[in-house]
Amino acid sequence: MVHAFIIHTLLPGSSNVLHWSTFRQEPQLIHEAREPGTDWHTVRKAQVDYVAEKVHAEYQFRRTVSGLSLDEDLSRASSVDTGLGLPDLECGLIRMAEHAPFPTEKVVIWYGAGTLAFCLVCHKNENRLLAEGNLKHVIRYLQEYLLVFSQPSEILQKVDRIIQIVHHLIPDGQLIFMNHRVIRQLEKELDLMMKQGE
Repeated sequence: MVHAFIIHTLLPGSSNVLHWSTFRQEPQLIHEAREPGTDWHTVRKAQVDYVAEKVHAEYQFRRTVSGLSLDEDLSRASSVDTGLGLPDLECGLIRMAEHAPFPTEKVVIWYGAGTLAFCLVCHKNENRLLAEGNLKHVIRYLQEYLLVFSQPSEILQKVDRIIQIVHHLIPDGQLIFMNHRVIRQLEKELDLMMKQGE
């Protein structure tokens, strides 16, 4: 089960969340949101910011250890000019303990390159290989239809398209096993959806 999808920046300094989508609220969070003085949006935003900062810190650490300069990383990520490919993505996994920041344990699967990171916040027992595969497909289609690596401003300008892609590939927070037949069908459906949205 996927609880959230997040896109945030990886530039030095603090991370900025550019987009986040949630799938289901946890029962405890629903209860807390009903309590007087509790704003569900504020609670969720704080959780998303926490995840972004953790991924950002890990990515910056890896960049430092690898000796890869920011300019080299940016060049590698922005060299993908068309929607036909992806840059060399760094992949990682972070465990989130109970109440840090979610009511229950979570794992965060992420991919990052250049200025952007893409994360899935998943149930602790979710199939991680399946989550990685689904996330990579989401990134591939975001690049194909929005050119997110070479034109990151599209993330803020075309939120509706991001939501369409994410919720089509991860319906109701469920990860899909994507064999070649499923991928071809999804590609046809997404292509039709994107053309209708133009």
